[in-house]
Amino acid sequence: MLSTGSGLYCDDYSAIDNQVTIRVKNILTESVVINYIDLNVTGIQCTEFAPALTITADNTGDILYPCNAVNSGAKVKGDILIVYTPAGGLAKTATGSIVTTAQ
Repeated sequence: MLSTGSGLYCDDYSAIDNQVTIRVKNILTESVVINYIDLNVTGIQCTEFAPALTITADNTGDILYPCNAVNSGAKVKGDILIVYTPAGGLAKTATGSIVTTAQ
């Protein structure tokens, strides 16, 4: 789940094979560039990540976030910070959280 009002929302997410995948939906009428993501997961070390992913209007993009110790059955619970820039605009942030069990 990402904070409301940002124009982005978490369409889906999963944890498998030392990574967390976050599918972000852009519901804005313009493209956005995901500049930076911070995933703070309890008990799992995740690397700071700057994907430079462009998501066009009304589309989704998958962010593959590298994390250590994401083993099958591990509980993955944490907070997400996404820094993004709408086309022609200033950088903005969206926050949220995830809870899942690794496959």
